[in-house]
Amino acid sequence: MINQIFNEDCLQTMARMEDNSVDMVLTSPPYPGVCNMWGDLFKPENFHKAHAFLSQVWDEALRILSPGGKMAINIANTKRRPYLPNTYKIYQWAEEKCEALGEIIWDKGYGQCGTAWGSYCNPSDPALADQHEYILIFRKVGERKKQAGYHLNARDFKSWRNSKWSIPPEKASVIGHVAPFPLAIPQRLILLYTYVDEIVYDPFMGSGTTAVACVKLGRNFIGSEISAEYAALANRRIDEIRKQGCLFSHSEI
Repeated sequence: MINQIFNEDCLQTMARMEDNSVDMVLTSPPYPGVCNMWGDLFKPENFHKAHAFLSQVWDEALRILSPGGKMAINIANTKRRPYLPNTYKIYQWAEEKCEALGEIIWDKGYGQCGTAWGSYCNPSDPALADQHEYILIFRKVGERKKQAGYHLNARDFKSWRNSKWSIPPEKASVIGHVAPFPLAIPQRLILLYTYVDEIVYDPFMGSGTTAVACVKLGRNFIGSEISAEYAALANRRIDEIRKQGCLFSHSEI
C-alpha cells in the first residue's frame, strides 16, 4: 500500500491497514458547514452528521497510527449565525482517546468583510472576518520510536514550534482543486514530526499536497481520495515531482 493513492472512501482504505502501521496522520478534511463544496453531508444543516462521520475517520486513523505518533488536522470554523465550531467538535472526539498537544494558528493574511444588512461601520451587528484556520495536533498514547541526533536546523525547529504560522493560501486556479492547502504546511509538519522513510497517511488527499511533500522530503505516503478527478490530479503532481528528482532544502519552506 505504500506510496499509493486509493480512489475510494478513506474508511475502506483504513479497513485494510494494520494497527500501528503509520507514523503520522496529516490531513485537511472537508469542513462541515461549507455550502456547495463537499456535498450534502457537509452542508450547515448536517453539521452534527458530518462530525459523526469524521469521528469514525479519526477513530480509524488513531488505530493505524503508531504509539507516540502525531495526528495533524487542518480545519476552520465555519458559517455565521450560528458560528459552527469545527475545532470544538474534534476536541470533543479526542477527549480520553488521545493527547491534545495544542494548535497552530494558520494566518492566511487576508480577511473577508461581509456584514449583516445595516451593520456596515455600525456597532449594531458586525460580523467577525476570519483570517485564519487551525492545525490541531494530537498524539497517540505510547512511546515514540526515536532516532538519535539532530534532524532539523535550530532556526526552523524554534520557528515552527511557535503557535502562529503566516503562510499565504494556495490558489485554487493554479492547483486545479477547489480548496488546496499550501505545500509549506505539510512540509513543516512532516519535518517536525517524522523521520526520513517513515509513513504519512492522508485520508482526504485531495490534490495530493501531503504526498508531494512526502516525496520531496524522503518520506513514504498512503492516501485516500474519493474523487476520481482529484485522485488523478494528485497522481499527476506526484509524477511531476518524482521526475524532478530533488529534495527540498529548508530555505524553500
